[in-house]
Amino acid sequence: MCIGSLQKQRRLNNAKEEGMDLLLIAMSHLHVGNISTAVRKSGVHKVLSLDVTHAPRDPNALGQFGRGVILPSSEDEEVRKRWDEGHFNVYLSDRIPVDRAIPDTRPEVCSQAVVHDDLPSTSVIFCFVDEVWSTLLRSVHSVLNRSPPHLLKEIILVDDFSTKDYLKEPLDKYMSQFPKVRIVRLKERQGLIRARLAGAAVATGEVLTFLDSHVECNVGWLEPLLERIYLDPQHTPQDYVDVLQLLIGRNI
Repeated sequence: MCIGSLQKQRRLNNAKEEGMDLLLIAMSHLHVGNISTAVRKSGVHKVLSLDVTHAPRDPNALGQFGRGVILPSSEDEEVRKRWDEGHFNVYLSDRIPVDRAIPDTRPEVCSQAVVHDDLPSTSVIFCFVDEVWSTLLRSVHSVLNRSPPHLLKEIILVDDFSTKDYLKEPLDKYMSQFPKVRIVRLKERQGLIRARLAGAAVATGEVLTFLDSHVECNVGWLEPLLERIYLDPQHTPQDYVDVLQLLIGRNI
């Protein structure tokens, strides 16, 4: 068995035996694959800024390009009705395209960064329980649209025993159009750490990337993270999450 496979099995075994709650919950990205530590000769390139959609975007859609939206006061009641579904403006979220464009918020130094050509592949794992439909889909689309295809091995959705009907057959049907997406359904509620372990157990990528199920990955998000692991497989890179202003009422 290769060193990378042994490392993966040991991590999974130790996690099951000892919990590793504090360790795993602090990890957004966990290296588990067969990545050689030997010195490699590889070319380099500037970080790719990919953003590919299956269909043209509507430039006038609500929230397109990250534009703010203010709903008319006549829709306040609808906003309030659906607020508790996610404790944010679910009504408006469902009206924003799930594959919308967003501004490139990276510092200039990040957009000009150089990475190696032979980076390891990754399995992106989303764990969720009763996630809002639009935010879950927006998370998945952002990874599909803005990740170099040769680096994105798969996306694994771990359903930690959700109760919402739309997260069952409708989700299966929707995700069936994406060959790289698969769904793992747990038969009882396991919690975040065990759900992550369930995703890790079936992952085939060289690197595991754990993301929340209500995020939007920006252009150039993946390669710099994989570059850190390429340079040192013992590293656990942490992504940077932009902080949004607190949004109240009908604004987003």
